[in-house]
Amino acid sequence: MNSELKTFYLTEPAAAADADNQGDVATAFRHLERAHILSQKFALAHTTTHLRMLRLG
Repeated sequence: MNSELKTFYLTEPAAAADADNQGDVATAFRHLERAHILSQKFALAHTTTHLRMLRLG
């Protein structure tokens, strides 16, 4: 994953965690959906994103 993509990818799970901590599950899930798309070519990041999505519900 190049550095620019990695920067965008890492921003989304952090934003999802912030939204979840504020009780905004819909926004948190949207951020994880973005991370899911950005990580499609990278198995570990993609799988990690799937796990976060499953935990969120």
